[in-house]
Amino acid sequence: MGGARFSRRFAALLAAAALTPAFGSLHASTPWLSKLDPVLQQRISDPRGSSTVIVRFAPDGKSFKASVQTIEDAGATAGRKLAIIEGQVALIRNTDLYKLAASPAVEHIMLDRSVMGANELTGATVGATAARQTFGY
Repeated sequence: MGGARFSRRFAALLAAAALTPAFGSLHASTPWLSKLDPVLQQRISDPRGSSTVIVRFAPDGKSFKASVQTIEDAGATAGRKLAIIEGQVALIRNTDLYKLAASPAVEHIMLDRSVMGANELTGATVGATAARQTFGY
């Protein structure tokens, strides 16, 4: 029982070691790597997991129209279109990011990060705090 567990762990460790140089050399010689933001450049060598990304397409008018097909060809799932930036959200496995980045239709790929509004400074900037104190609210 212990020998089988050791064998599986050793095999997994050996596989991880074998993949690491391949991804390392991949980074050095790929023109598409600059299309990925720094966070995705790190994630591409992580064989586990997936990322929600924003794909910005080339501004030629044709690339954005074919965005869903480009995303699906890379093995990803297309999400919401972001027409104002000629982009689209996609869910993609980290190991498939290179397929999407290698497409000539793709201009840039960035991680879809969470954003939140912050209104702490707005009241002071526009004088709302003074108005509330003077007129009540």
